[in-house]
Amino acid sequence: VQLSFSAPFHRGVAGRALVYRLVEQDREWIAADGTRSARYARLAPGRYRFEVAVAEGDGTPPVPAARLALVVLPHWWQTPWARAAAFALLVAAVWLIVRRATAQLRARNALLRREIAERERAERAAAEAARHLAHVSRVATAGELATSIAHELNQPLTAIMGAAQHARRLVRRGEPQGAAETLD
Repeated sequence: VQLSFSAPFHRGVAGRALVYRLVEQDREWIAADGTRSARYARLAPGRYRFEVAVAEGDGTPPVPAARLALVVLPHWWQTPWARAAAFALLVAAVWLIVRRATAQLRARNALLRREIAERERAERAAAEAARHLAHVSRVATAGELATSIAHELNQPLTAIMGAAQHARRLVRRGEPQGAAETLD
């Protein structure tokens, strides 16, 4: 904010100096030094009172000769409406982020459920295959055992049949002594 002001006299006339202050901002009076302007940077929005006075050279406090009431308006981003709009945008952005994250989590959850269901189906199929394999293994073992028993029984029975057939031939030929020895 830059304020320009004037006075009916020049500096140094009769030992007087022009001074000014922004009551809510400056603690002490500031000498104008002939510039007749005051510059204030970064004033917060609000009401201020600017005073211009003539200071006597004897050090007595100046008596304000002119007063000016100032109102510094806020920038657009400092208004309640802008702050409310920024807050609403922030809430909307957070809501969108949460909604997107929730959607991603739901999609990932659905994918995991499908994977779990597929894994459970695979485990059931593997268990069924293991039961089938165990059954086939038992049947194969029973078949091997039956083959082994049949072989073990077949050899002596074949030998008995062979001996019985030989004894029968000996009896037909009239050799009972040889048939008795064969049967023994």
